[in-house]
Amino acid sequence: MKVAFRCDGSVLIGTGHVMRCLALADALYQSGHEVVFIYRHMTNALKNILKERGFGTYSLLQDNAVVTNAVVTTSAVKKGTEEKSTTEKGKQETPYLHWLGVSEEQDAADTLQVLNSIQADWLIVDHYALTLDWHQTIKTSGCQLLIIDDLDRPYAGDLSLDPNKVDNFHRLSGPQYALIHSRFSQHAQALPARSKLSRVLIFFGGIDSGNITSVALHGLMPLLEQQPLMLDVVVGKQNPNIDTVKTLCDHPNIQLYIQTDQMPELMASADLFIGAAGSANWERCVMGLPAVLCTLADNQKVIAEQSQQHDSALYLGEGEAVEGEDFNQAVQSLIQNNSLVQQLSINARNLCDGHGCRRVIAAMKSIR
Repeated sequence: MKVAFRCDGSVLIGTGHVMRCLALADALYQSGHEVVFIYRHMTNALKNILKERGFGTYSLLQDNAVVTNAVVTTSAVKKGTEEKSTTEKGKQETPYLHWLGVSEEQDAADTLQVLNSIQADWLIVDHYALTLDWHQTIKTSGCQLLIIDDLDRPYAGDLSLDPNKVDNFHRLSGPQYALIHSRFSQHAQALPARSKLSRVLIFFGGIDSGNITSVALHGLMPLLEQQPLMLDVVVGKQNPNIDTVKTLCDHPNIQLYIQTDQMPELMASADLFIGAAGSANWERCVMGLPAVLCTLADNQKVIAEQSQQHDSALYLGEGEAVEGEDFNQAVQSLIQNNSLVQQLSINARNLCDGHGCRRVIAAMKSIR
């Protein structure tokens, strides 16, 4: 099969959509399929990852001979759900249209140009800004369409996937379909359940525009003077607060990693994950890693709540409301309760086995 991905990654959008697509892309490539990426916005760091993996890329922005007339305009629309995009009567509205910088119609036309040029068998789209109208236009290309999405809205695809919750709305749903790179399950095989805390991994996504990383570090600093605790801190190269984080990490018990590809190894050596309830949550579950979670976007709430309900994590609430002392108290409670650490670890592993990519590829192959 020739499989194309349509996703974006930027300071505004974040990097999670691209990273989970990369997990599936690697699995497809390792299974002998051809993979290309179509994007309109992509950080330089993510572009480098695509290049290193050897995937073909098609930019809807510029320097692409196939795609033309795709001009990005500025937008002052606030990120989030507070403002709705202006749409024609009868069309599906999305509060994320400003992520594109162009209309859905323009994006669909540009994407179609690429699809018609490369003759893809499948297009996999992971993008909140692209709705039912876009899906219907893309279907005219004749290629099959897999939609990765966790918003409860209509779709027009051959398959739809929501790894964050089990429902009857998507054909593929729940953590068993979470798109996790095979490196995580490979490392997990030799890991016992955690039973005490000595090393903590902190990761709030590739961007972390709210600088929750610094909030967590401020809260945990006093513990470093009281406990034999080591901190591994991971941030993306495009993190807008990277200088502040670097200053806070100037401590003998803290190791800072910038744009690392060693997340499986870091999770394997950690006893606790502190971070956002995004795609990395499912990765840490595969590794049997207990967690202290907060949410950085509305779509993460269902992940955090599900993790707490399954007793695999402590959920502190929305990131903007969480203070350093909250992280401090959560970690202290786990340091003092080894049995709870062990239970969180066992339950996390039972929540997600890391074989979602294999199941998704099997579902794609079943469709003729």
